[in-house]
Amino acid sequence: MVVRESMWMSRLHDAIQLASGWFDYQIHRFTVNEAFYGNPVRRENQTEIEDDRDFARRSGDRAQRGVSLRVFFGDTWQVDIRVEKAEPAQTGVKYPHLTDGKVQWPA
Repeated sequence: MVVRESMWMSRLHDAIQLASGWFDYQIHRFTVNEAFYGNPVRRENQTEIEDDRDFARRSGDRAQRGVSLRVFFGDTWQVDIRVEKAEPAQTGVKYPHLTDGKVQWPA
């Protein structure tokens, strides 16, 4: 999936779900450089920061950085996201868009 550097993490969460054909209203949490971003709730004595923040800028020096997305839906499941490269946005290209992959999400 190709996204803009300025994409809010809450919108990245939506894009990931739409790409998989699934949408939820569950609690979710991104972990970036040991900070939590997600639905603003208190869990495990740690408060998530609301995820209306940009994705790529929060992932540190971007290329090859890992980001974890956890969705709390009865049992917790996790998606690992890796920034493969950072490029300038192209004029006339709609973001986000898919480049490859297949759905392997819970039904």
